[in-house]
Amino acid sequence: MDSEKDNGQSEAINKGFIKATGDIVCWVNSDDMLLPGSLRIVAEYFSKHPDVMFINGNTLRINPRSEILFNNYILCQNSWFARHGIFNMSQPAMFWRRELFEKTGYINEGFHAMMDLEFLIRIFESKAKIGQIDRTLSAIRIHNVTKTSVGGPIWENDKKNIRRMYGGKYDIDNYSIPHFVLFALIKLIKLKYLRDLIFKIRWKGKPLKVYSRSILNRKHENSSSYYGFQK
Repeated sequence: MDSEKDNGQSEAINKGFIKATGDIVCWVNSDDMLLPGSLRIVAEYFSKHPDVMFINGNTLRINPRSEILFNNYILCQNSWFARHGIFNMSQPAMFWRRELFEKTGYINEGFHAMMDLEFLIRIFESKAKIGQIDRTLSAIRIHNVTKTSVGGPIWENDKKNIRRMYGGKYDIDNYSIPHFVLFALIKLIKLKYLRDLIFKIRWKGKPLKVYSRSILNRKHENSSSYYGFQK
């Protein structure tokens, strides 16, 4: 582990990417964690799908006491919806092939809150094939001092820069209502909302370590049944 002065989170992440030697990369913030078995699932997926460059999985939300709040069941990342301002991403469960950096470049160090979303936009623009693992791969802790909770000028600056860089596309503040309705309908049809409700009934308020233990105790599942692709 290195501890040295940097010019912000994005530069620190890039330093890690430059030093990393693996063929598959991701980043995990200090409030994030990968769940048991996640790296094996991701490695198996990329091995079986050599044409896929990027995948996303689901992410648990937990509170400061590491108690489960809910699970974020997402759809496969879709550039058509994203261009109309509709995203459903899960940054701690994003993984991609290192070679993708040759098309996209590294994290934009001018961004300080929405660097993950802007990086995903460049993946869309690169036309890289995107897949999905419909498994819970990570967890993120929510508390009142995270960037997501605090909000503020850094978010507004990043949104303004995205509007400027991409000519008004990918603008989350001006999303298309018809596209949002269609997006919500697809999530409903694919039972994402129902799965979230069932998960909450079973797991909300329980310690993350109990959920992690259930993963370790679970019999080996055939991961291929959880894979999806951007249409």
